Amino acid sequence: MNPRRLPDCIRLLIALPLLAAAIGCAGATKSLEQEGITKQRKERSERAKELFELNKAIAEKVDDSTENIDLAGYEEVAEEGPSVELLHIGQAALAEGSEESARDYFRQAVAAKPDDPRVPISAAVAALRANRPALAVELLAPAAERFPDSASVHRALGAAYYRSGDYKSSQVVLRKALSLDKSNPLSYLLLGCTLAKLGQTEAAESHLRQARAMDPKYTVTR
Repeated sequence: MNPRRLPDCIRLLIALPLLAAAIGCAGATKSLEQEGITKQRKERSERAKELFELNKAIAEKVDDSTENIDLAGYEEVAEEGPSVELLHIGQAALAEGSEESARDYFRQAVAAKPDDPRVPISAAVAALRANRPALAVELLAPAAERFPDSASVHRALGAAYYRSGDYKSSQVVLRKALSLDKSNPLSYLLLGCTLAKLGQTEAAESHLRQARAMDPKYTVTR
């Protein structure tokens, strides 16, 4: 018998199982897609939580207190010459809230001893401790050009960029510092902190582990 001549009710009975199967396949496909989306959202959520916890730990280690990253180690300027006195006057100006005066005294200190990279480093450390990271960058950027082979200058500049929130510049400068000297755990700590801010969690934790292995005082705990 020609199927076209079948009564409508019989054709409907024949079509129903096929229709149900088609609906079932579509539903299964949609369900699988939904499961995939849910899994991706969960993975993103877990990764975001992991990154948040890491950044929170880093904030406690670095952001709240410059001393936590041992920048005091940069203050090894020779105890002679006018540069030391000018640095002290500049620090006093910062303590009084006069950034312009401090900048002028720090520049004079650098000019008084232009071949000593410790002078701009010490001036920058004073600026960081006074929560003036932009001033620290301003003092150290020319020093990085003048002393391209100084890991200490690049490390201090990386810390200044980090405190300024310029994490991309911090990353570049700190990688330069590590290329010049791989023996300082502070460089690994700062680069690890910077990479975490940039969302590069795995690379950040690798550098933080290296800093901790070299010196336990640089441990970032979560």
